[in-house]
Parts: sequence; structure tokens; C-alpha cells
Amino acid sequence: MIWPAAVPVDDLVPDPVPIDAAAVTEWSAVLDDLQAHLDHPDASLHYWAPPPSLGRLPESLMERARTLVAAQSAAVEQLILLRDEAAAELSTLQPVRKNATAVYLDVVA
Repeated sequence: MIWPAAVPVDDLVPDPVPIDAAAVTEWSAVLDDLQAHLDHPDASLHYWAPPPSLGRLPESLMERARTLVAAQSAAVEQLILLRDEAAAELSTLQPVRKNATAVYLDVVA
């Protein structure tokens, strides 16, 4: 049986993705936009979608993106808590009386 030649370990490590300055610039602008929405949530409430030309996240911005995702997750958790508190408060404001029949009759008017 013929075995293939051993592959050097250096050949198994993929080449690093070259840094694309345009991608870093575009991703930086996107992350800035997302951070601005996180810092000022009432400024504009709209659906966010990534630009269609946005490519792969550069390695140099990976940690910033992870930090932003964690901050967004914390903000979502806070909003869920606030929503649940508001729902609980609103449920206490429901009328106690269930029937809609009149209790008093105005015979003077």
C-alpha cells in the first residue's frame, strides 16, 4: 500500500485573509451606525438591514462586533423586562367588574 507523503503543519494553516481597506471602512461605518442606534435608541426607530454590498467582517473588527452584539443583547433583555413590568402594571388596571349592566337608573333626567 502506498501512503501519501506527510503534509507539513505549516501547509495546514490557512493563509490569513488579506486586509481589505474598503471592507474595513465599510464595516466600520456599519458598526458606527449600529452603535449610534444602541446609544440613542429613541433617535430613530426603524428596521435595520445590512447594506447589500457588505462583505465578510474583517478580522480586525471582530472583537468590536462581538462587544456590540453583547451590548445589543443586554439592551434587548432590558426591554423585555420593561415590557413585562408594563404588562403587569396594566393588568392591575383592568376593571374588576365583569358585567356591563347598569347599576343605577336615572329617573330624573
